Amino acid sequence: MQNYSIKIDLQKLKNAFLRKFTGRTATKTCICIPIEDNPSLFLGEKGCYLSLVANAQENSQYGNSHFVRGDIPRELYDQMTEEQRKSFAILGNMKPILPKQQQVNATTSMDTPEDQPQDDLPF
Repeated sequence: MQNYSIKIDLQKLKNAFLRKFTGRTATKTCICIPIEDNPSLFLGEKGCYLSLVANAQENSQYGNSHFVRGDIPRELYDQMTEEQRKSFAILGNMKPILPKQQQVNATTSMDTPEDQPQDDLPF
């Protein structure tokens, strides 16, 4: 089974912002995300949930296998214009987590063979 690393930029959610709050003993930076402005957020009985969908992508220059967007209800998606659909923010990406042995093999396979001259370096 493949494991993935996922990175999400929560500030890309509509009208999300950072704010510092000072309490009695500390100041904390918090992210505020309006639930009503983000159809992929919903309040359930046991929490507030962010529904996401990961779409496969090919040829990512950063090794990503998928991009991640908010998953919105089909009825709302059908009501959106093509321009609104295209402007729906990509929140992040996913890439496979390689076992340590594969990471080592990938690194060593990229090395220049010893029999090739290396005097073409730009420095």
